[in-house]
Amino acid sequence: MFRKEVKHTTRFIFRLVFSASAWQQAAKNPPYFFCFIQGIVRHPLLFSKTRKIDGLISPYIGAKLYDAVIKSKHPSKNVIEVGAYKGLSTIHLATACRKVNKRVKSFEIFSGLPEIDSILDKGFNKGDFSSDVNTYENNLKSCGVRDLVDLTIGDARQTMPAVLNNDGFAVAFLDVDLYEIMKDLMLQLIPICRGGEVLIIHDTDHDGVRKAVNEIHALTGHTIKEKRLEGGASVKLEIPQNYFNHNAHE
Repeated sequence: MFRKEVKHTTRFIFRLVFSASAWQQAAKNPPYFFCFIQGIVRHPLLFSKTRKIDGLISPYIGAKLYDAVIKSKHPSKNVIEVGAYKGLSTIHLATACRKVNKRVKSFEIFSGLPEIDSILDKGFNKGDFSSDVNTYENNLKSCGVRDLVDLTIGDARQTMPAVLNNDGFAVAFLDVDLYEIMKDLMLQLIPICRGGEVLIIHDTDHDGVRKAVNEIHALTGHTIKEKRLEGGASVKLEIPQNYFNHNAHE
């Protein structure tokens, strides 16, 4: 099985790299394209496991999610995901959770994006990225990780506090696209950080998401380390050890 999966993945990479469309994509967005290839090469078996799952993240971000969980030294058993869509990111997180005895707390509304701000959330529309729970469940089961995921359906801003139950989190992946939701979620998560947490924020190349992240940096006195991913399309936020900010919610 191992040799078969590696063979399939190697063949996919070869076809991708030497295709005309690949070079066109590389010319348009070199950082994204080469990150895409890097993600496949870094975890070829993980890519092979998930390559047929419809999703909104690249293999590179999938690899970063997996690595963040594996490398986490945080004592919390919670790995948060807000914005699961059809479960691709969930599978990456849960696959890592099996190795380090953690669980994914996944939050999704499945009805697509709610009302948007026509200026800050430009490029998105109400109802974008709708999915359904059956597709999500089937994808997780097909990849053998359903037992590692606790799914909560509904607005995470309302449901997340009760689910976390003061146990904090080790890693969080936020893929919610919109300014208000991103800001509200970060205003809930940052004040409960104690040090060593990692947050990966998707779509920071959109004005609303970028604005929300910038405002959190300002509120926390720019004490949180930020690393750009995919040329800035996403970012990784690292909470310093022994971090505590009484005023993060003010």
